[in-house]
Amino acid sequence: MQWHFDLLRAAGESKIFQPVVDAEPTRVARTQWLRDTLLAALPLQERAARSMIAYVTPHAFRAGIASDLNDEQVSWQAIAMWCRWHSMRAMRMYASRPALHTTRTSREFRLLSLRNRR
Repeated sequence: MQWHFDLLRAAGESKIFQPVVDAEPTRVARTQWLRDTLLAALPLQERAARSMIAYVTPHAFRAGIASDLNDEQVSWQAIAMWCRWHSMRAMRMYASRPALHTTRTSREFRLLSLRNRR
């Protein structure tokens, strides 16, 4: 994630997320910002991936990395440890879900202007 923070700083961004200036970010606003940003970045032809955006939450990245590690045949114990799950049942449930990237048909994306995004 350091590359992402470096890009934000280079573009003059001083905050990672703040959808409304001087307002406390809420879970709902953060989720909507994330979904809007993903929709803006995904090419229009990525219909299957775009349809899954409605299910994305900030928590989805934890499940996504668990799914990726599971696909790479990392042990469930290691996945649970790295993702900080104490329940193996919960870990298996999240790690077994298909990740958003599995619906993608290309590696293309649309560039976003950091200065115009709120």
